[in-house]
Amino acid sequence: MYIILLHNYLLQVSACLSRKKGELFMGLVIIFALVAILAAYGAFSAFKNKNLLGAFWGLASLVVFGLFALATVINSGYPTGTH
Repeated sequence: MYIILLHNYLLQVSACLSRKKGELFMGLVIIFALVAILAAYGAFSAFKNKNLLGAFWGLASLVVFGLFALATVINSGYPTGTH
């Protein structure tokens, strides 16, 4: 519930700052996706080293940032890289 509210707030703030709808979201999607990929790597490494607390936080970060990236792509579209 709070994640959805926070994501909507971020989208509203970003929409106020940008002229076009998807202009500012391109960087946001890329950053969220990179953090999710790094969280997946961290969770895998923690599982491999039998660090359960690190694995938990890695998986939690993967879920949160992965959902943020997915929701931003669904809401604003995939970043094309051209302006």
